[in-house]
Amino acid sequence: MKRSQKPSREMGVFGLGRLAALASLATGAFLVGHGCGSVTNGDSRVQAEDTAAQHTCARYQACNQIGSGLAYADLATCTTQWTANWDSSWPVADCQGKIDQAQLSFCLSAIDGTSCTSLLDIIDTIAVKCGKATVCDGGNPPSTDGAAD
Repeated sequence: MKRSQKPSREMGVFGLGRLAALASLATGAFLVGHGCGSVTNGDSRVQAEDTAAQHTCARYQACNQIGSGLAYADLATCTTQWTANWDSSWPVADCQGKIDQAQLSFCLSAIDGTSCTSLLDIIDTIAVKCGKATVCDGGNPPSTDGAAD
Protein backbone atom coordinates (compact mmCIF):
# COMPACT_ATOMS: atom_id res chain seq x y z
CA MET A 1 0.00 0.00 0.00
CA LYS A 2 1.34 3.41 -0.94
CA ARG A 3 1.82 5.93 1.80
CA SER A 4 -0.79 8.28 0.30
CA GLN A 5 -3.36 5.49 0.45
CA LYS A 6 -2.46 4.33 3.92
CA PRO A 7 -5.01 5.35 6.53
CA SER A 8 -3.21 7.08 9.32
CA ARG A 9 -3.67 9.34 12.27
CA GLU A 10 -2.24 12.17 10.19
CA MET A 11 -5.42 12.33 8.14
CA GLY A 12 -7.45 12.39 11.34
CA VAL A 13 -5.36 15.20 12.81
CA PHE A 14 -5.49 17.09 9.53
CA GLY A 15 -9.26 16.66 9.50
CA LEU A 16 -9.56 17.92 13.08
CA GLY A 17 -7.23 20.82 12.37
CA ARG A 18 -9.27 21.76 9.37
CA LEU A 19 -12.46 21.53 11.40
CA ALA A 20 -10.94 23.67 14.17
CA ALA A 21 -9.82 26.28 11.65
CA LEU A 22 -13.29 26.43 10.11
CA ALA A 23 -14.89 26.69 13.54
CA SER A 24 -12.52 29.54 14.47
CA LEU A 25 -13.27 31.32 11.23
CA ALA A 26 -17.02 30.92 11.71
CA THR A 27 -16.79 32.12 15.32
CA GLY A 28 -14.75 35.14 14.26
CA ALA A 29 -17.23 36.00 11.51
CA PHE A 30 -20.12 35.67 13.97
CA LEU A 31 -18.45 37.96 16.51
CA VAL A 32 -17.56 40.55 13.89
CA GLY A 33 -21.09 40.45 12.52
CA HIS A 34 -22.73 40.70 15.92
CA GLY A 35 -20.28 42.85 17.87
CA CYS A 36 -19.31 42.06 21.44
CA GLY A 37 -22.38 41.33 23.49
CA SER A 38 -25.65 42.94 22.57
CA VAL A 39 -24.33 46.47 22.13
CA THR A 40 -23.09 47.16 18.64
CA ASN A 41 -20.63 49.74 17.43
CA GLY A 42 -19.64 51.51 14.22
CA ASP A 43 -22.55 52.77 12.14
CA SER A 44 -25.17 50.82 14.09
CA ARG A 45 -26.87 54.06 15.13
CA VAL A 46 -27.41 55.10 11.51
CA GLN A 47 -28.63 51.61 10.62
CA ALA A 48 -30.98 51.67 13.61
CA GLU A 49 -32.36 55.06 12.56
CA ASP A 50 -32.93 53.86 9.00
CA THR A 51 -34.66 50.70 10.20
CA ALA A 52 -36.81 52.58 12.70
CA ALA A 53 -37.80 55.08 9.99
CA GLN A 54 -38.80 52.23 7.68
CA HIS A 55 -40.93 50.63 10.40
CA THR A 56 -42.46 53.98 11.36
CA CYS A 57 -43.41 54.80 7.77
CA ALA A 58 -44.75 51.30 7.18
CA ARG A 59 -46.99 51.91 10.19
CA TYR A 60 -48.09 55.29 8.84
CA GLN A 61 -48.88 53.56 5.56
CA ALA A 62 -50.87 50.82 7.33
CA CYS A 63 -52.79 53.58 9.12
CA ASN A 64 -53.58 55.24 5.76
CA GLN A 65 -51.55 58.34 6.60
CA ILE A 66 -49.38 58.46 3.49
CA GLY A 67 -50.72 60.08 0.35
CA SER A 68 -51.91 63.39 -1.02
CA GLY A 69 -53.40 65.55 1.74
CA LEU A 70 -52.38 63.11 4.52
CA ALA A 71 -49.60 63.21 7.12
CA TYR A 72 -46.94 62.51 4.45
CA ALA A 73 -47.29 63.00 0.70
CA ASP A 74 -45.29 59.87 -0.07
CA LEU A 75 -43.20 57.13 1.51
CA ALA A 76 -39.90 58.83 0.61
CA THR A 77 -40.90 62.04 2.41
CA CYS A 78 -42.00 60.06 5.45
CA THR A 79 -38.77 58.07 5.53
CA THR A 80 -36.60 61.19 5.21
CA GLN A 81 -38.45 62.99 8.00
CA TRP A 82 -38.49 60.00 10.34
CA THR A 83 -34.81 59.27 9.76
CA ALA A 84 -34.16 62.83 10.92
CA ASN A 85 -36.54 62.37 13.88
CA TRP A 86 -34.75 59.21 15.02
CA ASP A 87 -31.39 60.94 14.50
CA SER A 88 -32.54 63.63 16.95
CA SER A 89 -33.85 61.02 19.38
CA TRP A 90 -30.65 58.98 19.28
CA PRO A 91 -27.83 61.57 19.06
CA VAL A 92 -24.26 60.64 18.21
CA ALA A 93 -22.89 61.79 21.57
CA ASP A 94 -25.22 59.50 23.50
CA CYS A 95 -25.83 56.61 21.14
CA GLN A 96 -22.89 56.01 18.81
CA GLY A 97 -21.72 52.47 19.51
CA LYS A 98 -24.39 52.02 22.18
CA ILE A 99 -27.38 50.65 20.23
CA ASP A 100 -28.63 47.58 22.04
CA GLN A 101 -30.02 45.22 19.41
CA ALA A 102 -32.49 43.53 21.77
CA GLN A 103 -33.89 46.90 22.82
CA LEU A 104 -33.99 48.06 19.21
CA SER A 105 -36.03 44.96 18.37
CA PHE A 106 -38.35 45.82 21.27
CA CYS A 107 -38.72 49.35 19.85
CA LEU A 108 -39.38 48.12 16.30
CA SER A 109 -42.06 45.73 17.57
CA ALA A 110 -43.64 48.58 19.49
CA ILE A 111 -43.67 50.74 16.36
CA ASP A 112 -45.28 47.93 14.37
CA GLY A 113 -48.02 47.57 16.97
CA THR A 114 -48.68 51.24 17.72
CA SER A 115 -52.32 52.28 17.57
CA CYS A 116 -53.28 54.41 14.58
CA THR A 117 -55.69 56.46 16.67
CA SER A 118 -54.34 56.66 20.23
CA LEU A 119 -52.14 59.70 20.80
CA LEU A 120 -51.05 58.25 24.16
CA ASP A 121 -49.89 55.02 22.49
CA ILE A 122 -47.97 56.97 19.85
CA ILE A 123 -46.25 59.10 22.51
CA ASP A 124 -45.49 56.01 24.62
CA THR A 125 -43.88 54.30 21.63
CA ILE A 126 -41.78 57.28 20.55
CA ALA A 127 -40.75 58.67 23.93
CA VAL A 128 -40.61 55.58 26.13
CA LYS A 129 -40.38 52.30 24.21
CA CYS A 130 -38.09 53.81 21.58
CA GLY A 131 -36.54 56.50 23.73
CA LYS A 132 -32.82 57.10 24.01
CA ALA A 133 -32.62 55.52 27.48
CA THR A 134 -34.17 52.31 26.17
CA VAL A 135 -32.48 51.90 22.80
CA CYS A 136 -29.07 53.49 23.38
CA ASP A 137 -28.12 52.58 26.91
CA GLY A 138 -29.25 48.98 26.84
CA GLY A 139 -31.66 49.69 29.67
CA ASN A 140 -34.57 47.40 30.30
CA PRO A 141 -37.74 48.09 28.34
CA PRO A 142 -40.04 50.10 30.55
CA SER A 143 -42.99 48.32 32.06
CA THR A 144 -46.25 49.34 30.45
CA ASP A 145 -48.52 47.47 32.81
CA GLY A 146 -48.41 50.10 35.56
CA ALA A 147 -46.68 47.77 38.01
CA ALA A 148 -43.87 49.19 40.10
CA ASP A 149 -40.41 47.67 39.73
